[in-house]
Amino acid sequence: MNYIKKISCIVPLVLLLGACGGGGGSDSSSNDDANIETTPPAETVTPAETVTPTEIDTSTETNTPTETDTSTDTSTDTVPPATTEVCVDTSALTITASDSGNSDTFTDSNGNRTTLVPALAIDGLITEESRWSDSSARTLMLNYGESVTLNNLAILWHEPNTASYNFDIETSNDQVNWVNVLSSQDSSTNLTTFEMYDLTPSTAQYLRVIVNDGATSITEIVTNHCGDLTDIPGDIPIHARPETTSNAVAHDIELIDWYINTPEHDRFDDGVSIAVRIDEQDLEDGFEDDDYLYPSNDGGLVFVAPLEGARTSSGTKFTRTELREMLRRGDNDISTQGINKNNWVFSNATNAQQQNAAGVGGTLSAELSVNYVSISGTRAQVGRVIIGQIHANDDEPIRLYYRLLPGNKKGAIYFAHEPQGEDDEYVEMLGTRSRSLTDADNPDGIELNEKFSYVIDVTGTDLKVTIKRDGKDDVIGEYDMSGSGYYPTRDDEEQYMYFKAGVYNQNDTGFGNDYGQATFYEITNTHSSN
Repeated sequence: MNYIKKISCIVPLVLLLGACGGGGGSDSSSNDDANIETTPPAETVTPAETVTPTEIDTSTETNTPTETDTSTDTSTDTVPPATTEVCVDTSALTITASDSGNSDTFTDSNGNRTTLVPALAIDGLITEESRWSDSSARTLMLNYGESVTLNNLAILWHEPNTASYNFDIETSNDQVNWVNVLSSQDSSTNLTTFEMYDLTPSTAQYLRVIVNDGATSITEIVTNHCGDLTDIPGDIPIHARPETTSNAVAHDIELIDWYINTPEHDRFDDGVSIAVRIDEQDLEDGFEDDDYLYPSNDGGLVFVAPLEGARTSSGTKFTRTELREMLRRGDNDISTQGINKNNWVFSNATNAQQQNAAGVGGTLSAELSVNYVSISGTRAQVGRVIIGQIHANDDEPIRLYYRLLPGNKKGAIYFAHEPQGEDDEYVEMLGTRSRSLTDADNPDGIELNEKFSYVIDVTGTDLKVTIKRDGKDDVIGEYDMSGSGYYPTRDDEEQYMYFKAGVYNQNDTGFGNDYGQATFYEITNTHSSN
């Protein structure tokens, strides 16, 4: 089988190439104060979903390899050595991947079947469904289209933490004469991401990986990482996360109304690493963290949350770098929980509750850009992040999602409403929640690094979300909460509220160093006086 892939500007290969800049799972929510998490039902999947790798020309697919028969070639003629060991970036080349035509298949939990063809090993995606697998011939060949100096190779093996592979790597200029540039190498089993292999430098048009025994599965393969290899002792991060910059510009966000949790470890609870909490006054005084919270060079505040890290409670599945509204504004004598001067209530609360609360009704406005989303993990969870919430005692009247699926440039916006004791209800605003959503289905979606604003507003029982962008019409989503159980008829039926904003990952199935990132330029919370 022959498949063509032009690797350029693909997010997961940024670090590797120096280029431009699976089934199961469900949406889930958590209660930070009460240490309770509610898990709604799994997302709806479009029936008979077909997984087709993006940017891949499959028009010439055939069961007979058109480039080479790698199973019988035993020639050992020497490929001319490279005239220079200078690393050549291969990201702009059109690369062809082929095998003997015996690719395996994968069926996810919803019955969707994918043929694990060679192209899936060079498509820039690292989901369960996007990998090459061949349990028979066990040879994968890359054709670069021209001779190129080959110095090293990074391979993300399928399930690298459990499976080990013994393999050879050979290069050639004519597919007849091959030279061994890495002999009888064993892959490591203590990794959860790419492993780098130095090759004997050679100038060649073709490269092949020959696994010597057992079934073979490669999630992603990349040649010529041109950075300083001494800085990469084997593990290659999925993204080259932007570091703090000396050109950072102070942001204008008032933070005295908020505390923040980051995925940094603070303590253990039932064996779970619990996240550190930075209180209101420390935030207002200019707290920064080079890994999770720092100013951008354009006047924003950057929120970063890797998939692996401490969590806010033992009942929470996902990591976050997320603000929690604190209307007490640094007065530690006021509890974080309950109807008091730290939290607010809906306007249909009892008169006594409205008098005791810090506010009635509320509006959260934010301007932001989403910079990265997770690209590894199951198809049900990859690319999801919550960017705003209203949290109640135990449930969430709203969770606002941004989701960008692998291979797409335009992300979807939707929100979930959680009626008490019932399944989540979803309102789709830009695009849909479908795991097969494409850019063609979502032409007005929001791209990474594109600035936009959201407004979450509650008036009475009306929940309204507005998405705003310069030069485009507002997009509005609404939900009637009158039957959702948040409106007490007695003083002892308490339902208190608080806003949340930041990056709350909704993926615990990907690689730990995968992450979500957003830059906020404005966060404003307002409430009616009581």
